[in-house]
Amino acid sequence: MLTESEDEVKDLEKPRVTNKENKRLLAELIPGSVFNYELKNNEGETQYTLLFSR
Repeated sequence: MLTESEDEVKDLEKPRVTNKENKRLLAELIPGSVFNYELKNNEGETQYTLLFSR
């Protein structure tokens, strides 16, 4: 028979599954440039453009 504290420990050991979106971005060099990048999501859509300036 488990005590309350042992039940709590057993509950903490269970993996918790959460539905998270993949928020990673891939940096791709813009063709013909040296320092300019497009940040794309996992679907290949451009989310940000990074342009070098002085």
